[in-house]
Amino acid sequence: DYSTQVRASTYNTYSYTLTVPEGTTSVKVTPTAANKNYQVRTFAGDTLYKRTADVPVADGAVITVKSGYDNLDAANDAADTVAYTFTVKVGTPAAPELVDSGASGNTEWKFYSDGGLEISAVEGTDGAMPNFTTSAPAPWDAHKTDITSVVVNQGVTTIGNLAFSGYTNLKSATLPEGITKVGQMAFRETSSLESIVVPASVASYGS
Repeated sequence: DYSTQVRASTYNTYSYTLTVPEGTTSVKVTPTAANKNYQVRTFAGDTLYKRTADVPVADGAVITVKSGYDNLDAANDAADTVAYTFTVKVGTPAAPELVDSGASGNTEWKFYSDGGLEISAVEGTDGAMPNFTTSAPAPWDAHKTDITSVVVNQGVTTIGNLAFSGYTNLKSATLPEGITKVGQMAFRETSSLESIVVPASVASYGS
């Protein structure tokens, strides 16, 4: 499945590259207009596709999504029409870039350009993460609004107090087997969190 969310102002045209794995022959496009009075249409070339239809793709193919009041055909744009073009590229997406990194207690962390935060144990230590406070937050806190996923690797044994508190864009978190404690309010106010994997080894959660 491929999901692309676009927010834009009227009167602008936006172009994107949609990278799909080799062997992909079609994608599903489900556009939704921010303005409920608008119609939305998806085209590949001159062909109009329904929201539930599979849109055939090949390297270099262009998918166009148009939003507006009327005249939403493949050739013409009304004055109020917004058009988004997605050029298909077949291949492996580039690996996310390392944005920031550091150490905290007996753990080390890396933050990547795709919003992922990875936390590992410092080699030769017990992998315990320190507790944090509002006045002395986690060192990755500088990226809290950009972090969308957290992966804690094998070897880390504790999650500190307030480790991810207030991370409103965090959608998923994975904790490894061997974690024994998740600190107080570690995941407080994570309103976007859709899934969290907590292993059976956790003996203390939030206490």
